[in-house]
Parts: sequence; structure tokens; C-alpha cells
Amino acid sequence: MIKLKDLLTEADLPQGEHGFDLTDFKPGGFERVLTSIGASRHGTRVKQGSIEMWRWVGQRPYAGKQTAEVIIWTSNNPITGKPHGEKNYASYMAVTGHKEGVKQVVKFIKQSADYIKGESPGRRDFI
Repeated sequence: MIKLKDLLTEADLPQGEHGFDLTDFKPGGFERVLTSIGASRHGTRVKQGSIEMWRWVGQRPYAGKQTAEVIIWTSNNPITGKPHGEKNYASYMAVTGHKEGVKQVVKFIKQSADYIKGESPGRRDFI
């Protein structure tokens, strides 16, 4: 018997977002978050007009064995410190992607952060 969850594609999954205001990570904390989604330490620099952001793309499991994309966005690269010159500092941050995956990554971020000024569950208010 084929189950509905086996027929779902990533595009059919409920999408989620979560924003973070001014976020500092414990040493190695951001790398642990990246490991949780299987993302490379080398983020992609994205420039839109005068705004510069960093993006890391990974996967989180859902429905047992399938995976869906999760993206972490930051305005400062916590690994290199660019462009603000501060390592372990993400500044403004957002997580987007599959709703359950976003929830899992938010949990990892909260466990790995030293300081989070504010949050916007369900929205990307800061970036």
C-alpha cells in the first residue's frame, strides 16, 4: 500500500521561517548547527543591492527517511567574521525551509548560541 507521505514532494511540504535578531554563538556553535543540517562550512555570499548576506543550504529529515531543504541566512559570517570582523557573531539571522526542519534547526541554534537579542517565529523580521 502506498501512503500519502510517500507521494509528497518537497514542494508539497509546509514551509516555515524563523528570524533571529543579533545572535552570538558559543565557540564552535555555528559549526555544530551547520553539521546538524549537513551543510558545508563554506557559506555562499549573496549580495542584493547594498545588502550582503551569507547562505548555507542543508537537509533535515522528515517522514522517516526523506529529507527536505533548510536554509540558514546570516548578515555576518560567524565562521570568517566577514564583513563585521567578529567570529561567532551571526548578527541578523533567518532559517527557512521545511517547517519541521526549521523547528529542529531553531532548537539547535538556541542550544548553540551565547546570546539572542530577539526572535520572530514564523517570520523573517530581521533579514
